[in-house]
Amino acid sequence: MAKCDILCSNCHRIHHYEQKLVGKGPKQDGGKQTIDLDTIDDPLRVNAIKSRRKSQKKNRQRVREKRKAELKDKQNMPGPSIDES
Repeated sequence: MAKCDILCSNCHRIHHYEQKLVGKGPKQDGGKQTIDLDTIDDPLRVNAIKSRRKSQKKNRQRVREKRKAELKDKQNMPGPSIDES
């Protein structure tokens, strides 16, 4: 914590943008490096990676569907709407 500077969200965004321009700080591509499955010789490792990717994809889809349902439920709630004055 001693090395951290307290910044507002706008200053934080600008600070990291400038770091990316210089080549310091968080990764520029926004995450982990993608693993090329064609370069891996071990079939068990390839299978494990494919399985993990498939389960992560399913999980992301479930979360999206859940959020859509929650949004829909909030819109259908009884009571005055924002549009009504």
